[in-house]
Amino acid sequence: MPSIQTAYNWAIEKCNEDNIGYSQSYRNQRTVNGITYFDCSSFIWYALKAGAFDVVKSNGGSIWPFTTSNMSRALPLIGFTKHSTAQPWKQGDIL
Repeated sequence: MPSIQTAYNWAIEKCNEDNIGYSQSYRNQRTVNGITYFDCSSFIWYALKAGAFDVVKSNGGSIWPFTTSNMSRALPLIGFTKHSTAQPWKQGDIL
């Protein structure tokens, strides 16, 4: 069963590691010179995957992480709701 708490815990653990970096070129959890890289959307993809969300199915069966441009289509397929910026944010919202 998917767990946003497990996804959140994974994200916190990764953020606390010394060898995590940001790169759009190496975005797919690629390790270069001892640093494992994500970009914004791939980080969310891997966090949700760690939380047992079916991110592969939501991304049309692709094992390559979704991107910022197609996240809005993929996330509702795994139970997330798109909100307008006028609504108050709640715990578990992805920005």
